[in-house]
Amino acid sequence: MLNIGDEKERRWAKSLIDECMKSYGANGNYASLHYIPSCLKLLKDLVKRNVNKESIANFLISMKKLSINLFNEFTSRYNVELLLPRNVNPIKDIKVYVWPSILMNRKASYYSLTFYNWFSFSFKPGDGKSELEPITFLFRKTNNKYELLTAYARVHYDLCEYDLSERDEVKILFAKYGHTPDIMDINYVRVRCPKFKHNPKKTGRKYWDRIWLSAGSIITRIGGINKFKLKSSGNHIRISFLGCLPKTTNNPFKSPIYPLEFF
Repeated sequence: MLNIGDEKERRWAKSLIDECMKSYGANGNYASLHYIPSCLKLLKDLVKRNVNKESIANFLISMKKLSINLFNEFTSRYNVELLLPRNVNPIKDIKVYVWPSILMNRKASYYSLTFYNWFSFSFKPGDGKSELEPITFLFRKTNNKYELLTAYARVHYDLCEYDLSERDEVKILFAKYGHTPDIMDINYVRVRCPKFKHNPKKTGRKYWDRIWLSAGSIITRIGGINKFKLKSSGNHIRISFLGCLPKTTNNPFKSPIYPLEFF
């Protein structure tokens, strides 16, 4: 017999299915239905394959529990902070959508947690150019603990990897203009770097993006930043576990660095 809490979660899951399919399904009105993150592609594929709605709802409920558990352990253990430029109102200009993935191989269990960071503007408040800036964290589960391995983020039009295996804290700075995410005090390695933003076959940019990101970080720091610890930011930054991602003016998933298994 279901209790009230279970029934509430089922209603939430079914509502999420309906909302996402309305926006991103085959008959959705989004101009770039082809360019959507893997979490919504998976949900869309389950519906298209006529998987029972109750089964999809059960899957979403289990993934929500995983996302909350992984988020709580990650933010507490690694003291995760968001560093926001002062022109970002933490209550209305940003929302973090949290989605997990399970990545298995024969020897170990790997998990990812993606923060789809939504901003209400791009260059200045009120410009009407909302955007998503995703950053994914990869974990290996050993002895019932999630060990942080790497992070992936889009820096300009490159996909960059951060080695976090020896870190004990994570600070994510978002640029004042464009909100590019950058993990502080550690260099990144570019793993996909198309020379032209819409041509995945052209590669080879050398220094521009790193210089561009450094300049953006300096400008952001000069203008001032506000720090928010995610483990205690409930009264400030909105966090949604498995929320349907909003449609945005700037769509990062058009970049040729995507799709990835966990983005």
